[in-house]
Amino acid sequence: MRKSQTPPIRWSWLAALLTGSAVTLLGVLRGLDPDDIVMRTTVATSVVGFVVSFLSSIARFVSHEG
Repeated sequence: MRKSQTPPIRWSWLAALLTGSAVTLLGVLRGLDPDDIVMRTTVATSVVGFVVSFLSSIARFVSHEG
């Protein structure tokens, strides 16, 4: 009998989502222009998602090599 498998958590997605939410909330609380909030959120989300994905790939590679 096979266990049902849940899909793996995409840490890069989760980190990007949390970062985007935090940047948006801080922008609203600081009273920034909506266009500025969108730009900052987009940049922060992209950078965090890329960095976490990149580090995850390196960790996966190292764990398979070791």
